[in-house]
Amino acid sequence: MLSKNFKNLILKKYNYIFLIIAAYYFINLNYILNGGIIYDDWSLSANHIGVSLYEKIKINCLLFFNTRPIGGLYVAILTEFEKNDFAYIFINISIWLFSGLILYFSLLRFLNINSSLVFLCIYLFPSFASTPFFSPVTQSLGVLSIFFWSLSLYFSVNKKKIFVILFFILSLLTYEYTVVLFLINILFLSFQKISSNKNIFIYNFKKFIILFLVLIIFVIAFQFIIAKITDNNAPLKYAFSFQENKVIFEENFFNNVTKYFTKPIEIIFYEIPILFLNSLKFIDLKLHNILAYIILFCLFIKLYKLKYKSENYFFIKIFFILLIFSSFFVFCMYLIVSSVPQINGYYNRGLVALFLCFAFFIAIINEYKFKNSFINNLKFIVILLVIFLNFNSFLIQKNNYADTERVRDKILSNVKNTFKLYDKVYLLMIVPTYLEKNYNDETIFSEEVNDLHYAVNYVTNKKVFARRIFQNKFCKNSFEIDGDKIYGYVPSRNKKIKEMVKIELISRFDYDNFYFYYDNKVEKLTSNNEENAKILSKHIQCTY
Repeated sequence: MLSKNFKNLILKKYNYIFLIIAAYYFINLNYILNGGIIYDDWSLSANHIGVSLYEKIKINCLLFFNTRPIGGLYVAILTEFEKNDFAYIFINISIWLFSGLILYFSLLRFLNINSSLVFLCIYLFPSFASTPFFSPVTQSLGVLSIFFWSLSLYFSVNKKKIFVILFFILSLLTYEYTVVLFLINILFLSFQKISSNKNIFIYNFKKFIILFLVLIIFVIAFQFIIAKITDNNAPLKYAFSFQENKVIFEENFFNNVTKYFTKPIEIIFYEIPILFLNSLKFIDLKLHNILAYIILFCLFIKLYKLKYKSENYFFIKIFFILLIFSSFFVFCMYLIVSSVPQINGYYNRGLVALFLCFAFFIAIINEYKFKNSFINNLKFIVILLVIFLNFNSFLIQKNNYADTERVRDKILSNVKNTFKLYDKVYLLMIVPTYLEKNYNDETIFSEEVNDLHYAVNYVTNKKVFARRIFQNKFCKNSFEIDGDKIYGYVPSRNKKIKEMVKIELISRFDYDNFYFYYDNKVEKLTSNNEENAKILSKHIQCTY
C-alpha cells in the first residue's frame, strides 16, 4: 500500500497530468456520448454480430487481417461489445490517451517538462491524421499499433532491448505504418543522457540500425508467407511481389513515383497549413466549445509559467534530422503500398506517423533556446499558435463527427421503424454524404464503400437489404431495372475518372417489397423503369 506522503508527492509532481487527462475526456465528452461508428466500421461490426469469439478470431486472423494477426485478434475481442458504440469509442480514445502519456514520459528523459507537454498537447488532438481516432473499430488497429510502438519507445529509453523488439514487432503486426518510426527507437536506444560522446552514439546507432532492418525484413517476409499459406493476398497491398526469385513491381509504380514526387511538399507546406487556417472559419462559440478553448488557454498559461533549461543540443539536432527522414519514409510507404497520401477524411489514416513526427518536431523546436530573447518569445508565440490551430482543427472535426452520427441515426431509426414488421425489404436510398458545414470530409455515408448497406443491416437485423443511389438530372440515370437485377450509377472509385459508373446493386429481388427512401420519406417502387422515374422526379427534381 502506498504511503500517504508518497501519494501526495505523486499528486504534487504530476498534478498537471491528471488535469490534462480530465480535460481530454471533457473536451471529447460530446463525441464519447454522441459519436458512432463510420465507414468500414459498419461492415466489420455487422459481419461480427452473433459470431462466436473463436470464429471471429479464425476469420480475422486467416482472412480479413491475415497479415495483421494481432490487429485481427484485437478486433475479434473488441467486437464482443457488438452494438455498443460507446464502448468502441471510449476504449479507442483511451488507448490513444495512454499512448500519448507513455510517449510523454519517454520524452521526459531527454527533453524538459515544457517541451514534453507541448508534444502531448499536440498529440492528443490528431488533426490531419484523425481517422484512427474517429473510426473506433476498423481503424482502431492503428491506435493499438501506436500504443505498442509507444511501449517500444519507452523501453528504448530504458535500454530494455527484448521489450523494444517485442513491442515493435507487435506494433507492425497490428498495423504497419509505425515501421517508419524505427529511427526514433534507434535514437532513444543509442543516446546516453549521462554522456553524449559522439563516437559511442555513432557506434550504437550503426549497431541498432542493423537490428531494426532485420526486424522489418522479418515482418515483411512473415506477411508474404502468411498470405501464401492462407491463400489470401487481398490484404497484402504492397506495390511489389516476389515471382521466380525476382522482385516484380506494379505496372504504374515508377510512373506514380514521378507523378507524386512533389506530393509530400504539397501536404506539409500547403495542405496542412490550409487545413489549419480553414478551421478559423468554422469556429462555433457554443458553451462546450467555449469551455474547451478556456481549458486550452489555461494550458497555455501553464506552459508559459514552466521554467526550463535546454541541455541536450546534440540530441535535439540528431532528433531533428531523424524526424525529417522518418517523415520522408511516410511518403515512401505510400508508394510501396501503391496509394496517394491525403489529409481529407477517412483517407488521412496513413498519416498518423507523420502526425507523430509533427508533434515531436514542435516539441524539439520548443526545446531549443536561442540566444536572442526576442526570437525566443516569437518562437513561443508561434508554438502556441500551432497548438491552437491543431486543437481547433481537431475540435471542429470532433463536433462534426458527433453531428454526422445524429443525422445517420435519424435515417437509420426511420428505416428501422418503418420496416420493423417486414420480413424482407429491398430499399434504394438517397442519403447525404457530408454535413452542410463539412470541414474535412466528416462522412455521414460514404460514396465509395457499402457502409449504408451494412448500417441498415446492422439496425434491422438483416431484414432490410439497402443500396445507395445518387441524384441525377435524368431520373433514369439514378437506377434501372433489367430483368431481376437492379443497376445503379455511382461515383467512380478511381479518382482519375470523373463520370458515374454503372454497377449491379441488387440481383434476384422481390418487387412486392421494393421501396425508395429520400429525406425521411419512403415510397413503394415498381418493376417498371418509367414508373420509378416518375416517383423519383417527385422527390429529387429530375426529368424523366
